[in-house]
Amino acid sequence: MHLYLGEDTCKLCRAAQSKYGTKHKQLKELGLPTTSLIPVQGTVRRLQGLMWMGWPVNYILDQAGVKRRSIVRFEETERIHEEDAKKIAAVYKKLAMTWADPKYGLRMKEITRAKRYARKRGYVSPLAWEDIENEEFNWSKHIWAFMSVEEREAYRRQKNAQMAASA
Repeated sequence: MHLYLGEDTCKLCRAAQSKYGTKHKQLKELGLPTTSLIPVQGTVRRLQGLMWMGWPVNYILDQAGVKRRSIVRFEETERIHEEDAKKIAAVYKKLAMTWADPKYGLRMKEITRAKRYARKRGYVSPLAWEDIENEEFNWSKHIWAFMSVEEREAYRRQKNAQMAASA
C-alpha cells in the first residue's frame, strides 16, 4: 500500500514513505510477513507443548509454512509476526493431541531428541494449559509429573510441615 504524498508534504515525510515502501517490498520478496508484531508467549507455549509430544521444531515450522529465520531463538524474543503465530496455532490445533510418530515421516531419533530437549528444559504437555495465551503456569497442579517417588514424599512432608507451622 502506497500513499500519495503531494507536493506540500515535507521532504522527511516523503523520505519516510519511500523507505517504508522499500522495506515492505523487500520483506515481501524475501517471503517474510509484513504484518504487525504480537507477544510471543502463546506461540512459544505451543511450540514447547508440541516438542513435549515429540514433534521437532523444524517439522512444526515446515507444516506451518513458517521460515526458520522468522522464529530463531523463539524462547528469547518477545514478539512474533501475527501471521506466523496464526500459522503455528493452526498446526498446534492439528497436532496437539497426537504423539509424534514415524508414520508422519519423522525418524525416531528426531522424536526422541525433541522429547528429551523438552523434558530437560521443563516444557509441559499441551493439556497443562487452560488458556495457553494468557495463563500463568501453576506448577503446583502439575508438579507430580516431574518428580520421582522420593521427591514426591519429600515434597509432601515439606507441605505438611508448612501447614502445621502456619496452624
